[in-house]
Amino acid sequence: MKTLPAFLMLLTTSLAAPPAPPLPRVFLGDASHPVVYGEAWLIVHGWGDYPALLVGTVRAGKLEPEQGVSYPPCSDWGEGCRLALGVAEKAPAAPPLKELESAYGTAGSELSRRFPILYLSAKMEDVERTAEWLAALNSLGRVEAAGVVLARPEKRSLQLLYPDGRPLEGARVRVSLFGANNNHCGAVVGFSLGEPVSDTQGRIAVTAAGGPLALSLNYYEEQPGGPAGTAYALRTDIVTAAERDITLQRIWTLAQRDYALTVLDAGGQPMAGVRLSGCLWNPLCGADCGPLGGTSAVTDAAGQVRWRDADLRRLRNVSLIDAGGRTMYLNPEELRALFGPGAASVTWREPPRPPAAPGGH
Repeated sequence: MKTLPAFLMLLTTSLAAPPAPPLPRVFLGDASHPVVYGEAWLIVHGWGDYPALLVGTVRAGKLEPEQGVSYPPCSDWGEGCRLALGVAEKAPAAPPLKELESAYGTAGSELSRRFPILYLSAKMEDVERTAEWLAALNSLGRVEAAGVVLARPEKRSLQLLYPDGRPLEGARVRVSLFGANNNHCGAVVGFSLGEPVSDTQGRIAVTAAGGPLALSLNYYEEQPGGPAGTAYALRTDIVTAAERDITLQRIWTLAQRDYALTVLDAGGQPMAGVRLSGCLWNPLCGADCGPLGGTSAVTDAAGQVRWRDADLRRLRNVSLIDAGGRTMYLNPEELRALFGPGAASVTWREPPRPPAAPGGH
Protein backbone atom coordinates (compact mmCIF):
# COMPACT_ATOMS: atom_id res chain seq x y z
CA MET A 1 0.00 0.00 0.00
CA LYS A 2 1.31 3.39 -0.98
CA THR A 3 1.69 6.08 1.63
CA LEU A 4 0.72 9.70 1.06
CA PRO A 5 3.48 12.20 0.52
CA ALA A 6 4.33 14.18 3.64
CA PHE A 7 2.91 17.44 2.33
CA LEU A 8 -0.42 15.73 1.53
CA MET A 9 -0.56 14.23 5.02
CA LEU A 10 0.05 17.69 6.47
CA LEU A 11 -2.69 19.18 4.28
CA THR A 12 -5.14 16.46 5.32
CA THR A 13 -4.36 17.04 8.99
CA SER A 14 -4.81 20.80 8.67
CA LEU A 15 -8.19 20.38 6.98
CA ALA A 16 -9.40 17.95 9.63
CA ALA A 17 -8.34 20.09 12.61
CA PRO A 18 -8.35 23.87 12.11
CA PRO A 19 -5.43 25.58 13.83
CA ALA A 20 -6.04 26.80 17.37
CA PRO A 21 -6.34 30.58 17.73
CA PRO A 22 -3.20 32.36 18.88
CA LEU A 23 -3.12 32.87 22.62
CA PRO A 24 -3.03 36.54 23.57
CA ARG A 25 -0.56 37.93 26.04
CA VAL A 26 -2.22 39.80 28.89
CA PHE A 27 -1.07 43.23 30.09
CA LEU A 28 -2.17 45.64 32.81
CA GLY A 29 -2.39 49.35 32.07
CA ASP A 30 -0.24 49.29 28.92
CA ALA A 31 1.61 46.85 26.70
CA SER A 32 4.85 47.30 28.67
CA HIS A 33 3.44 45.77 31.87
CA PRO A 34 2.60 42.05 31.54
CA VAL A 35 0.22 40.68 34.16
CA VAL A 36 2.45 39.07 36.78
CA TYR A 37 -0.11 36.45 37.77
CA GLY A 38 -3.75 35.84 36.93
CA GLU A 39 -6.43 33.17 36.75
CA ALA A 40 -9.31 32.86 34.28
CA TRP A 41 -12.48 31.24 35.65
CA LEU A 42 -15.65 30.28 33.84
CA ILE A 43 -18.64 30.95 36.13
CA VAL A 44 -21.91 29.14 35.42
CA HIS A 45 -25.09 31.03 36.30
CA GLY A 46 -27.45 28.45 37.72
CA TRP A 47 -30.61 29.20 39.69
CA GLY A 48 -28.90 30.59 42.79
CA ASP A 49 -25.91 28.33 42.14
CA TYR A 50 -22.69 29.80 40.74
CA PRO A 51 -20.02 27.10 40.33
CA ALA A 52 -16.77 28.07 38.64
CA LEU A 53 -14.15 26.22 36.64
CA LEU A 54 -10.49 27.20 36.21
CA VAL A 55 -9.84 27.50 32.46
CA GLY A 56 -6.53 29.36 32.27
CA THR A 57 -3.58 30.84 34.16
CA VAL A 58 -1.49 33.90 33.33
CA ARG A 59 2.18 34.03 34.32
CA ALA A 60 4.38 36.95 33.29
CA GLY A 61 1.78 37.89 30.69
CA LYS A 62 1.70 34.45 29.10
CA LEU A 63 -1.69 32.75 29.03
CA GLU A 64 -1.71 29.01 29.69
CA PRO A 65 -5.10 27.31 29.13
CA GLU A 66 -6.00 24.43 31.40
CA GLN A 67 -5.86 21.10 29.66
CA GLY A 68 -8.70 18.57 29.56
CA VAL A 69 -11.39 20.98 30.68
CA SER A 70 -14.94 19.64 30.49
CA TYR A 71 -16.97 22.76 29.80
CA PRO A 72 -20.34 23.17 31.51
CA PRO A 73 -23.48 23.55 29.36
CA CYS A 74 -24.01 27.27 29.96
CA SER A 75 -27.11 27.60 27.80
CA ASP A 76 -28.87 24.75 29.62
CA TRP A 77 -29.17 26.98 32.70
CA GLY A 78 -30.85 29.79 30.77
CA GLU A 79 -28.55 32.41 32.29
CA GLY A 80 -25.31 31.65 30.48
CA CYS A 81 -21.79 31.98 31.88
CA ARG A 82 -19.35 34.77 32.64
CA LEU A 83 -15.58 34.78 32.45
CA ALA A 84 -13.86 36.12 35.57
CA LEU A 85 -10.23 37.16 35.47
CA GLY A 86 -8.35 37.70 38.71
CA VAL A 87 -5.07 39.65 38.65
CA ALA A 88 -2.37 39.89 41.31
CA GLU A 89 1.17 41.26 41.68
CA LYS A 90 2.36 37.80 42.67
CA ALA A 91 0.97 34.30 42.70
CA PRO A 92 -1.09 33.50 45.81
CA ALA A 93 0.62 31.19 48.29
CA ALA A 94 -2.03 28.51 47.86
CA PRO A 95 -2.28 26.94 44.39
CA PRO A 96 -5.63 27.41 42.66
CA LEU A 97 -8.40 24.90 43.02
CA LYS A 98 -9.69 23.50 39.76
CA GLU A 99 -13.33 24.10 40.68
CA LEU A 100 -15.30 26.33 43.06
CA GLU A 101 -18.72 25.49 44.47
CA SER A 102 -19.74 29.15 44.27
CA ALA A 103 -17.73 32.01 42.77
CA TYR A 104 -19.97 34.84 43.98
CA GLY A 105 -21.11 36.05 47.34
CA THR A 106 -22.81 38.90 49.16
CA ALA A 107 -19.60 39.45 51.14
CA GLY A 108 -16.26 37.82 50.33
CA SER A 109 -15.69 34.90 47.96
CA GLU A 110 -12.78 32.64 47.17
CA LEU A 111 -11.85 34.71 44.11
CA SER A 112 -12.16 38.06 45.88
CA ARG A 113 -9.94 36.73 48.66
CA ARG A 114 -7.29 35.55 46.18
CA PHE A 115 -7.21 38.63 43.95
CA PRO A 116 -7.15 42.38 44.61
CA ILE A 117 -8.22 43.05 41.00
CA LEU A 118 -11.10 41.24 39.30
CA TYR A 119 -12.72 41.60 35.89
CA LEU A 120 -16.03 40.13 34.72
CA SER A 121 -17.14 39.60 31.14
CA ALA A 122 -20.62 39.95 29.72
CA LYS A 123 -22.74 36.80 29.69
CA MET A 124 -21.94 34.08 27.20
CA GLU A 125 -24.65 31.76 25.96
CA ASP A 126 -22.32 28.80 25.54
CA VAL A 127 -18.66 27.88 25.86
CA GLU A 128 -17.56 24.64 24.24
CA ARG A 129 -13.90 25.31 23.55
CA THR A 130 -11.04 27.61 24.42
CA ALA A 131 -11.67 30.01 21.53
CA GLU A 132 -14.99 31.12 22.99
CA TRP A 133 -13.67 32.18 26.36
CA LEU A 134 -10.62 33.73 24.73
CA ALA A 135 -13.00 36.06 22.90
CA ALA A 136 -14.54 36.97 26.25
CA LEU A 137 -11.08 37.60 27.71
CA ASN A 138 -10.26 39.95 24.84
CA SER A 139 -13.48 41.86 25.57
CA LEU A 140 -12.24 42.65 29.08
CA GLY A 141 -9.63 45.05 27.73
CA ARG A 142 -8.19 46.74 24.67
CA VAL A 143 -6.85 44.44 21.99
CA GLU A 144 -3.48 45.48 20.60
CA ALA A 145 -0.86 43.74 18.50
CA ALA A 146 0.95 42.64 21.62
CA GLY A 147 -2.19 41.13 23.19
CA VAL A 148 -5.03 42.34 25.40
CA VAL A 149 -4.38 45.34 27.65
CA LEU A 150 -6.56 45.50 30.75
CA ALA A 151 -7.45 48.93 32.09
CA ARG A 152 -6.25 49.43 35.64
CA PRO A 153 -9.02 49.69 38.23
CA GLU A 154 -10.05 53.31 38.78
CA LYS A 155 -11.92 55.28 41.38
CA ARG A 156 -15.63 55.15 40.62
CA SER A 157 -18.09 57.55 42.20
CA LEU A 158 -21.77 57.06 42.97
CA GLN A 159 -23.98 59.89 44.20
CA LEU A 160 -27.17 58.94 46.05
CA LEU A 161 -29.90 61.58 45.80
CA TYR A 162 -33.58 61.77 46.68
CA PRO A 163 -35.92 62.63 43.78
CA ASP A 164 -35.90 66.27 44.91
CA GLY A 165 -32.10 66.42 44.82
CA ARG A 166 -31.38 66.07 48.54
CA PRO A 167 -28.32 63.88 49.21
CA LEU A 168 -28.54 60.65 51.18
CA GLU A 169 -25.94 61.25 53.86
CA GLY A 170 -24.38 58.71 56.22
CA ALA A 171 -25.69 55.56 54.51
CA ARG A 172 -23.51 52.44 54.67
CA VAL A 173 -23.72 50.70 51.30
CA ARG A 174 -22.48 47.22 50.38
CA VAL A 175 -21.02 47.50 46.86
CA SER A 176 -20.00 44.66 44.56
CA LEU A 177 -18.85 44.16 41.01
CA PHE A 178 -22.16 42.78 39.75
CA GLY A 179 -22.22 39.09 38.92
CA ALA A 180 -25.80 37.78 38.96
CA ASN A 181 -29.24 38.00 40.56
CA ASN A 182 -30.87 34.84 39.20
CA ASN A 183 -31.72 33.29 42.56
CA HIS A 184 -34.82 32.64 44.61
CA CYS A 185 -34.84 36.07 46.26
CA GLY A 186 -33.42 38.02 43.32
CA ALA A 187 -30.57 39.23 45.55
CA VAL A 188 -27.48 40.58 43.84
CA VAL A 189 -24.22 38.69 44.22
CA GLY A 190 -20.76 39.41 42.87
CA PHE A 191 -17.28 40.40 43.98
CA SER A 192 -17.33 42.54 47.12
CA LEU A 193 -15.79 46.03 46.88
CA GLY A 194 -16.47 47.05 50.46
CA GLU A 195 -19.09 49.00 52.45
CA PRO A 196 -18.41 52.73 52.05
CA VAL A 197 -20.49 55.38 53.85
CA SER A 198 -22.03 58.24 51.86
CA ASP A 199 -20.68 61.73 52.60
CA THR A 200 -22.57 65.00 53.02
CA GLN A 201 -23.12 65.14 49.26
CA GLY A 202 -24.46 61.59 49.17
CA ARG A 203 -21.33 60.29 47.45
CA ILE A 204 -19.56 56.99 47.89
CA ALA A 205 -16.45 55.82 46.05
CA VAL A 206 -14.97 52.43 45.24
CA THR A 207 -11.97 51.33 43.23
CA ALA A 208 -12.96 48.80 40.59
CA ALA A 209 -12.50 47.70 37.02
CA GLY A 210 -15.20 48.60 34.52
CA GLY A 211 -18.57 46.89 34.57
CA PRO A 212 -21.94 47.22 36.32
CA LEU A 213 -21.92 47.62 40.09
CA ALA A 214 -24.39 46.14 42.56
CA LEU A 215 -25.58 48.11 45.59
CA SER A 216 -27.34 46.39 48.48
CA LEU A 217 -29.40 49.31 49.75
CA ASN A 218 -33.12 49.63 50.43
CA TYR A 219 -35.26 52.19 48.61
CA TYR A 220 -38.91 52.70 47.69
CA GLU A 221 -40.60 52.87 44.33
CA GLU A 222 -43.91 54.64 43.76
CA GLN A 223 -46.65 52.49 42.28
CA PRO A 224 -50.35 53.16 41.53
CA GLY A 225 -53.28 51.18 42.86
CA GLY A 226 -52.52 51.20 46.56
CA PRO A 227 -55.23 51.35 49.27
CA ALA A 228 -54.84 55.15 49.37
CA GLY A 229 -53.82 55.67 45.75
CA THR A 230 -50.02 55.77 45.57
CA ALA A 231 -48.24 52.79 47.13
CA TYR A 232 -44.57 52.44 48.00
CA ALA A 233 -42.88 49.20 46.95
CA LEU A 234 -39.75 48.35 48.94
CA ARG A 235 -36.73 47.38 46.84
CA THR A 236 -33.50 45.96 48.23
CA ASP A 237 -30.85 46.04 45.46
CA ILE A 238 -29.67 48.23 42.60
CA VAL A 239 -27.63 47.24 39.55
CA THR A 240 -25.93 50.23 37.94
CA ALA A 241 -24.56 51.00 34.52
CA ALA A 242 -20.84 50.62 33.82
CA GLU A 243 -19.93 54.32 33.81
CA ARG A 244 -17.25 55.73 36.09
CA ASP A 245 -19.50 58.40 37.66
CA ILE A 246 -23.11 57.48 38.39
CA THR A 247 -26.00 59.38 39.99
CA LEU A 248 -28.87 57.40 41.52
CA GLN A 249 -32.08 59.18 42.49
CA ARG A 250 -34.44 57.11 44.62
CA ILE A 251 -36.85 57.39 47.54
CA TRP A 252 -34.34 56.13 50.07
CA THR A 253 -36.50 56.58 53.17
CA LEU A 254 -40.14 57.41 53.76
CA ALA A 255 -41.22 60.37 55.87
CA GLN A 256 -42.31 59.72 59.45
CA ARG A 257 -45.79 60.85 60.50
CA ASP A 258 -48.27 60.44 63.35
CA TYR A 259 -51.11 57.91 63.21
CA ALA A 260 -54.13 57.28 65.42
CA LEU A 261 -56.66 54.45 65.49
CA THR A 262 -59.74 53.85 67.64
CA VAL A 263 -61.18 50.33 67.94
CA LEU A 264 -64.74 49.69 69.18
CA ASP A 265 -66.63 46.46 69.67
CA ALA A 266 -69.95 45.64 68.01
CA GLY A 267 -71.79 47.41 70.85
CA GLY A 268 -69.78 50.60 70.39
CA GLN A 269 -67.61 50.07 73.47
CA PRO A 270 -63.84 50.68 73.35
CA MET A 271 -61.61 47.63 73.01
CA ALA A 272 -58.37 47.68 74.99
CA GLY A 273 -55.30 45.53 74.33
CA VAL A 274 -55.62 45.43 70.53
CA ARG A 275 -52.31 45.21 68.65
CA LEU A 276 -51.57 46.13 65.02
CA SER A 277 -49.74 44.35 62.25
CA GLY A 278 -49.14 45.11 58.59
CA CYS A 279 -47.76 43.53 55.40
CA LEU A 280 -45.62 45.25 52.79
CA TRP A 281 -47.24 46.34 49.54
CA ASN A 282 -44.83 44.13 47.59
CA PRO A 283 -44.04 40.81 49.28
CA LEU A 284 -40.31 40.27 49.72
CA CYS A 285 -38.42 37.03 49.97
CA GLY A 286 -39.13 35.74 53.47
CA ALA A 287 -41.23 37.49 56.12
CA ASP A 288 -42.95 40.62 54.81
CA CYS A 289 -45.46 41.12 57.67
CA GLY A 290 -44.86 42.34 61.20
CA PRO A 291 -46.08 44.47 64.12
CA LEU A 292 -46.66 48.20 63.72
CA GLY A 293 -45.56 50.82 66.19
CA GLY A 294 -43.54 48.49 68.43
CA THR A 295 -44.63 46.66 71.56
CA SER A 296 -46.16 49.82 73.08
CA ALA A 297 -48.62 50.29 70.19
CA VAL A 298 -51.65 48.73 71.92
CA THR A 299 -55.09 50.26 72.33
CA ASP A 300 -55.75 51.78 75.78
CA ALA A 301 -58.89 51.77 77.93
CA ALA A 302 -60.47 54.26 75.50
CA GLY A 303 -59.77 51.88 72.59
CA GLN A 304 -57.20 54.28 71.15
CA VAL A 305 -53.64 53.82 70.00
CA ARG A 306 -51.28 56.51 68.72
CA TRP A 307 -47.89 55.91 67.18
CA ARG A 308 -45.35 57.46 64.85
CA ASP A 309 -44.29 55.50 61.80
CA ALA A 310 -42.88 55.71 58.28
CA ASP A 311 -45.55 56.33 55.62
CA LEU A 312 -48.03 53.44 55.86
CA ARG A 313 -48.59 53.52 52.14
CA ARG A 314 -45.71 51.02 52.09
CA LEU A 315 -48.29 48.44 53.28
CA ARG A 316 -50.97 46.47 51.45
CA ASN A 317 -52.99 45.67 54.57
CA VAL A 318 -53.30 46.34 58.29
CA SER A 319 -54.66 43.78 60.73
CA LEU A 320 -55.87 44.09 64.32
CA ILE A 321 -55.20 41.35 66.88
CA ASP A 322 -57.33 41.44 70.02
CA ALA A 323 -56.30 40.26 73.49
CA GLY A 324 -57.70 36.80 72.72
CA GLY A 325 -55.64 36.44 69.52
CA ARG A 326 -58.50 37.00 67.04
CA THR A 327 -57.56 38.90 63.86
CA MET A 328 -59.49 41.46 61.84
CA TYR A 329 -58.29 43.21 58.67
CA LEU A 330 -59.15 46.82 57.96
CA ASN A 331 -61.38 47.26 54.92
CA PRO A 332 -60.46 49.56 51.97
CA GLU A 333 -62.35 52.54 53.38
CA GLU A 334 -60.65 52.19 56.77
CA LEU A 335 -57.25 51.84 55.11
CA ARG A 336 -57.81 55.02 53.07
CA ALA A 337 -58.65 56.94 56.23
CA LEU A 338 -55.63 55.61 58.12
CA PHE A 339 -53.15 55.91 55.23
CA GLY A 340 -54.44 59.30 54.07
CA PRO A 341 -55.61 61.60 56.91
CA GLY A 342 -53.75 59.39 59.37
CA ALA A 343 -56.66 58.68 61.74
CA ALA A 344 -59.47 56.11 61.62
CA SER A 345 -62.16 54.62 63.85
CA VAL A 346 -63.16 51.00 63.26
CA THR A 347 -65.74 48.61 64.66
CA TRP A 348 -64.71 45.02 65.32
CA ARG A 349 -66.42 42.54 63.02
CA GLU A 350 -66.12 39.01 61.75
CA PRO A 351 -62.69 39.02 60.09
CA PRO A 352 -62.70 38.78 56.27
CA ARG A 353 -60.02 37.10 54.22
CA PRO A 354 -56.82 39.17 54.07
CA PRO A 355 -56.38 41.23 50.89
CA ALA A 356 -54.18 39.60 48.27
CA ALA A 357 -50.79 41.05 47.39
CA PRO A 358 -50.36 42.70 43.98
CA GLY A 359 -50.36 40.02 41.32
CA GLY A 360 -52.43 37.64 43.45
CA HIS A 361 -49.52 36.37 45.58
